[in-house]
Amino acid sequence: MATFRRMLMALIFCCSAGILLRADEEPPRPARAEQDPSGKARLQDELVQTTVVYDSAMVVVVSDRGAAGVRFFEAFELGNKSGNGVIGVSYEWRFLEGELGAEEETGTGRVFAKLVDGNVRDGSLVVTCGPIELAWAHKSKVSGIVQFNPRDLAVHPVAAHYFAEKKKPFPAAPIDLSRFLQREEPAKPATTAGPVRYGSDVLVVKDANGVATFEFGTAFERAKEANQKLQGVPYHFTLVSPDGETKEGDGEVYETYTNGKYDNDASRLDLEAGPLHITWSRGGDDRGWIYYDPARNLIWCVDKPYAKQLVGV
Repeated sequence: MATFRRMLMALIFCCSAGILLRADEEPPRPARAEQDPSGKARLQDELVQTTVVYDSAMVVVVSDRGAAGVRFFEAFELGNKSGNGVIGVSYEWRFLEGELGAEEETGTGRVFAKLVDGNVRDGSLVVTCGPIELAWAHKSKVSGIVQFNPRDLAVHPVAAHYFAEKKKPFPAAPIDLSRFLQREEPAKPATTAGPVRYGSDVLVVKDANGVATFEFGTAFERAKEANQKLQGVPYHFTLVSPDGETKEGDGEVYETYTNGKYDNDASRLDLEAGPLHITWSRGGDDRGWIYYDPARNLIWCVDKPYAKQLVGV
């Protein structure tokens, strides 16, 4: 991680001082770099990090220029059996400028890291989506790290199949990037899904009720009655209300199966933090899904050690 930070600081232009997302503030928007007495831009000490699982997730990145959707493909390796080679990932992007009436731009790219004895020594580590740039680092064959300054960028998780129109195995329309710009609240809701990893992600949710965090425990399966099974996950929440009051507590969500069939009426699908609710579904033992309308609330999924940099208590 230290190596990644040194390379990141050489590759991206960051602002000074961490920013806290409070219940009475707007979601983070870009700000210009501040200058220290030497005339050099001070670097952000506390960047926010999130892990992207390539086969299930894309990210929507929002800045003052507009919103970009980025979908990653499977990672590739070249001559890397001994830890001396190249590993990377290709991606495609959509970008919508913030101005009303703007048309989307699209493109493709790739990022890669050169490895020496298994350690990153060089590479192309910036994901470019039109005018928006996002830092990337190698993690494994199935996932990568994106790291960003929350004063400059807001990064939201979305299911990968919302990148473009899809007919199979089930229909999906491409995500409307303009909803992430939150210009105005549309008349009709439009729900999208985003993945969350149990045990390693913290889900941060903002709506009119405040800012909430949800930390997930270990997924469970247990019998409720002789013919019923519950499959779900426990969670711990905090809520910072618009007046600054903080609440916290515990809960659980689960899907109920009666006689082997999904039973919606007997299921508990709302993550609750006081009056703030967001819909969940199980997914599997290691990750699940949350459902939201980005025109009405925004969500972040960040690696657990970085959650405090998004929420000020």
